[in-house]
Amino acid sequence: MDGVEDRDDKCVNTPIMDLVNEEGCSTESLLNSHTFTLLTGLSYSDTDYNTLAKTDTLTTSISLDYTYKNFSFGISTSYYENNSETFSATGFNDTFITTEYKLVDDVFYISLGVGLILPTYESLYATNEIDYMANVHLGYTVENVNLFALYGYTLVNDTDTTQKVYYQNIHYASVGIGYFFDSKFYANTSYNISQSVYKDIEDIESLSLYGYYSLSDSLFVTANYMYGLSESASDTFVLVSLGYKF
Repeated sequence: MDGVEDRDDKCVNTPIMDLVNEEGCSTESLLNSHTFTLLTGLSYSDTDYNTLAKTDTLTTSISLDYTYKNFSFGISTSYYENNSETFSATGFNDTFITTEYKLVDDVFYISLGVGLILPTYESLYATNEIDYMANVHLGYTVENVNLFALYGYTLVNDTDTTQKVYYQNIHYASVGIGYFFDSKFYANTSYNISQSVYKDIEDIESLSLYGYYSLSDSLFVTANYMYGLSESASDTFVLVSLGYKF
């Protein structure tokens, strides 16, 4: 229905909302270039990263992302409930504001991101300040296989305390491999390592499994499981999210 006779059409099955040239190949999409994504999730972990004590933590998260062509902007926050044998606590975690620019071709992509970490978490020592972060994400896709790597750096501005709590800037990285089973289902596995925000704590290492499944053009679900490889990492982390694109 693109107005080009099938015998002359060099690009079959072009999307119905695309404008095509005389050969039937897409030249422009009539779909809106602006996309919003609302994502809400529930996660469980069993480590308190402030004390490294084994603590059951339930976290409810929500994020809103706006994408225009190669640019994206996002804001996310979360609310936690900690419970252990000796204490319980609730409250908001820090709030993240991020922006990203992505360069993409048929097989390779690179994205550059920067962001702010707003101190909405109530620190025990009242030293929480605005932190700054930057990252670069590389990916390479051949047929259905996706290879990727991420490196990031967070500039931590929190102030050391007289209780001998010493903060440090954070380097973090991930490498992994993913597979596109079809147009709806994607999964990957990765190795992750990050410095702790606290000095003299060993690096946080983990293995993760991630899955994405599209329920419709607008709805999708994601699931993430992480297994801790170091004493500083949560033994178990599970996150399930529901997203809506509009």
